[in-house]
Amino acid sequence: DDVVTFCETAEGSGVEWNIEVEAITSTDETSFWTYCWENANTDVAFVFAPHGNATPSVSQPHFTGTLNIGAKPSIGGSANSTFTFKKTFIVDGEPLRVTA
Repeated sequence: DDVVTFCETAEGSGVEWNIEVEAITSTDETSFWTYCWENANTDVAFVFAPHGNATPSVSQPHFTGTLNIGAKPSIGGSANSTFTFKKTFIVDGEPLRVTA
């Protein structure tokens, strides 16, 4: 059934969480793009710190969980210019809000 009811949403079921990113395409060995390329379709643990803080707090929480890398990232762009790629990662279940 592809219909999500109000009750299912209120209980947290039927919701698909995802993380959307836009990043620089870099083929350097240690780049994020290379990590996504080499780990396509793999489940990995993540920590998302939307405020850029190293330690989570009540006012600046982190979010953790597991996500799937999905398909390899796109390639392309003009020579000698910075090119970016966009990617949506599907979160397994619901992310955990970490405040301490």
